[in-house]
Amino acid sequence: MRRSLQHFVRRVVRCRTVRAHAAVHKPKYANPVYQPPPPPLNVEIPNCRKSIKSTTMVQLITDAADLATKLTDAKEKLVIIDFFAKWCGPCKLMAPFIEELANEYPDVVMLKVDVDECEEAAIEYNIQSMPTFVFLKSKTEVVRFSGANKDKLKENLLKFK
Repeated sequence: MRRSLQHFVRRVVRCRTVRAHAAVHKPKYANPVYQPPPPPLNVEIPNCRKSIKSTTMVQLITDAADLATKLTDAKEKLVIIDFFAKWCGPCKLMAPFIEELANEYPDVVMLKVDVDECEEAAIEYNIQSMPTFVFLKSKTEVVRFSGANKDKLKENLLKFK
């Protein structure tokens, strides 16, 4: 009985070794299975967020002169200036909502001012905290508030629109 068990173990080990060897070392004459090439990376996929062309209505202000020009160009329209900082958490939280509002209300001029890059404008408007939203109509300030309050932002937009 002992001999037959040893014989059985040798056969199992030998069979597994042969199978493993065959799996790793394919014969040279074997034809590979055809696989179509992957699709190009620039294909637009429907309902994919990245394939949607972003036409942002929010304008980034680079300096005080640029801000003055945009305010002059706005004339009688409502202008909302978002004073923000890149490192500010609540500012990052509000950014997508501001984009949505800008696309929903194209007749409202939405401007973003980075207080670290455009200090002159932040000083001119006496910005103490971020985010601060300043609402202007005909270059005259109608309301301002600080903080990441989406409801208050939309409420004031609808009120002064």
